[in-house]
Amino acid sequence: MKWILPCLMLIACFTLRLRAQQAPETRLENGQSAYQAENYAEAIEIFEGLYQTGYTSPTLLYNLGNAYYQTGDYARALLYYKRAERLAPKDPAIENNLRLAQEQLPATAIRIQASGVVELWRSVQNSLSARAWSVIGILLLWLGIGGFALWQFSPQRSRRKLGFILGLCLLALSLLPFAWAYGRAGQTYSDDEAILMVDNSLLRESPEPKSPDLRTVRKGEVVRILDRLGEWYRVQLGDTTEGWLPKDQLTVI
Repeated sequence: MKWILPCLMLIACFTLRLRAQQAPETRLENGQSAYQAENYAEAIEIFEGLYQTGYTSPTLLYNLGNAYYQTGDYARALLYYKRAERLAPKDPAIENNLRLAQEQLPATAIRIQASGVVELWRSVQNSLSARAWSVIGILLLWLGIGGFALWQFSPQRSRRKLGFILGLCLLALSLLPFAWAYGRAGQTYSDDEAILMVDNSLLRESPEPKSPDLRTVRKGEVVRILDRLGEWYRVQLGDTTEGWLPKDQLTVI
């Protein structure tokens, strides 16, 4: 009979662990059910609670953006669509709803468009995850090392020449996927972008409430964080204007 209590405790621990593993999916389904029933406040509470636990996925962030969109909080909807876009940059549903949220917000400054080369680079970079690009880079690296091994140990002069050329080219080529992996990881986990969450704010020349203002920043405008000083962020706007905004008026993407 002494073995009954340890077995029961083991079963209880296993059950609790299994429930903990299933909890995020269950809570996500509960939030989706509340959303479908048009209980948007309840859906937000469930989704936000799940997000605060550290769980994240494109589906969760996308659904949270949808719930905020339905309540008319377009700036917060934009925030979560942007976060979802970082995890799934090629998802058409996320891109479409991101555009819809931006259209509902006050007109912001014209953003300076990146050059065609930069856009092409970003497009290729976003086509795969950071892990996938890393695997490709490592594969090319090893193939390059194999080429140099052929150059060193092949008895035939033609094969040694071929091995040297292939090794050099493959090693140089491996730098590209590593660069894309680095950029993709930085894009996913960086904290250098934020969204203004108040109706209007004045961009200041210096981190002081009474310093001269440069222009008005509107709710939902995305800014790039350049520096931090106390309760202020030095930011760059979409039109490349730089200045300072209060930290508590911004939410980091």
